[in-house]
Amino acid sequence: MRRVRKKEHIENYLKTSFKGDTLMGDIYLPHNSLPELNFDEIDTSTNFLGKKIGYPILINAMTGGSVFTQEINRDLATLAKELDIPMAVGSQTIALDDEESSESFRIVREIIGSKGIVISNLGGLSTLDDAKKALDMIQGDALQIHLNLAQEMVMEKGIVNLRES
Repeated sequence: MRRVRKKEHIENYLKTSFKGDTLMGDIYLPHNSLPELNFDEIDTSTNFLGKKIGYPILINAMTGGSVFTQEINRDLATLAKELDIPMAVGSQTIALDDEESSESFRIVREIIGSKGIVISNLGGLSTLDDAKKALDMIQGDALQIHLNLAQEMVMEKGIVNLRES
């Protein structure tokens, strides 16, 4: 079921005409035609999770769990490596139950390598054992916990009874 859901998420996104708003229209940047700067001296790097990264941004959790999503993760990891930025994988819950799915997450660490930052991802109902397995699976530098109750409520067979979960 999870594998089908992950594929549906991507298919639904590709069918949509929704255009997000970056909210950059809410930001005012005063024009300064003569800044007293040497652009070669600007350093955008910062430290995050004990490692130096190129920019203070990351690729947040997207997907994983199938051959189709493995290719997406491969492309995103390649971009993360080129820009020297962290990447969080999509929910690894599917790979805890289906070993075959784990390669779609492992590909991220393989591409980014040990010097880069890869963040594991699980849902809020995961156990400590699940967390350890997810981190080990991709040699994660950190664990991201996602809480997506609104999505669960509208998904077929989504978790809606949190008292018994």
